[in-house]
Amino acid sequence: MIDLEKLIISFRLKWLGKIVDSSEGYWKEMSNVYFQSLGGLKLLLNCTIDINMINTYFVGKIPDFYVEILKAWVRLNMTNAHYSSIDSDKQILWYNKHVVFEKKPLFFIDYNFTKMCYFSFFQIIDHSLYFL
Repeated sequence: MIDLEKLIISFRLKWLGKIVDSSEGYWKEMSNVYFQSLGGLKLLLNCTIDINMINTYFVGKIPDFYVEILKAWVRLNMTNAHYSSIDSDKQILWYNKHVVFEKKPLFFIDYNFTKMCYFSFFQIIDHSLYFL
């Protein structure tokens, strides 16, 4: 019997693949506009986000279709245990489920386009974050 939930997730991941491939199209530009408000799709696909973070902070900021695509990506990464083996200095600081301030993920669009988004550029001393 077909597992409909997995089938739907696979369709969403296929759409994600179409968004990130090298082809051009107006619909892809619209996708990029939505994701830019959150730092861009490339950033989101490399962050250590989880489903709860998506439900809490992304719903309402981008269309539901793209929210569901991000959830499918997170489910795939959870299945593959993608982030468990990544060294902490190579993890991205923005939208990291392990680094929150007042129960909210960190993201500063002004710093997103620099390399300062990696842990290796910061030092934590007494629960405070310092730029190196």
